[in-house]
Amino acid sequence: MGKKTLLSKKLSLDEIISLNREFRKCYRNKKLFKQIPNSGIGYVISDLHGNVRALECVLNTINFEQRINNNENIHLIFLGDYVDKGSYNLLTMYFIFKLKMKYPNNITLLKGNHESNWAFNKFMSFKREIKQLYTKEEQKIIFREFNKTFSVLPVIATCENGLVAMHGGPPKSLNLYGITQLGLQQILWSDIKQKIRKSGNRSWWRIGIGYKFSVEDVGKFLTNLNKTFLLRGHSHTTKGVAVISHNIMTVISANSLSRFGGPSVLQAQAAIVEVNLEKELNHVSQVKTIFITKDCQFLSQP
Repeated sequence: MGKKTLLSKKLSLDEIISLNREFRKCYRNKKLFKQIPNSGIGYVISDLHGNVRALECVLNTINFEQRINNNENIHLIFLGDYVDKGSYNLLTMYFIFKLKMKYPNNITLLKGNHESNWAFNKFMSFKREIKQLYTKEEQKIIFREFNKTFSVLPVIATCENGLVAMHGGPPKSLNLYGITQLGLQQILWSDIKQKIRKSGNRSWWRIGIGYKFSVEDVGKFLTNLNKTFLLRGHSHTTKGVAVISHNIMTVISANSLSRFGGPSVLQAQAAIVEVNLEKELNHVSQVKTIFITKDCQFLSQP
């Protein structure tokens, strides 16, 4: 994947249908919860929001395909929100789907709130992009196919090293046993009790979709799962990664300047987190944050 690989024409309706149906074959056994391999190195990516350039630079920075071809044991863990806000939603989904189909055992894709029925195809840039490129009849088919695809994505992933990965946060019950549909929505929409972002009258907690959890809530949730560390996305962070507590981190891989559309969407100011999947994880000092500048240079921090 590189600058020359950007699609020079829009995907045909048949290509979109085929892409979605082939991708769904990776999820014949639909599971809400995913087990991450307990060996090798994991790279956690979240909230690309249609920024295909950020995705490209992440893959190039970590030399993903080259290392896979050299038989290195590495794993990509996406926390959702692949679409909306950016200008290249279809292209972003195209490359992510292709990656999953090519390396099914090396990639975990979780659902974000922008892949939920409440948000998807109702507002923001994915809907606008589809409406600009396709007829009304084609739009119905495209939305139907992507809705089917997003419905098979798991909502949470765990690893034997203590890691829990999800998009928003724990359900209000702080448990996964007997979880309800509302609880599943809360995993996608809920947010930490900090002044991370301003919110208007239609904020998710005001309309009953999510709730605000505390650091103490996360601690109880992790204890209930017999886990020790939470990696999540969803919340706005200026730098791309925010340390919430000693065992909670937020990751936003396409920064706030480059994920809201317009010419800047092809910038690649991004952030990811590197995790050793073989060692017990219980403190932020054990992970490495990788910041990627718009020219694909990167700075890593332990």
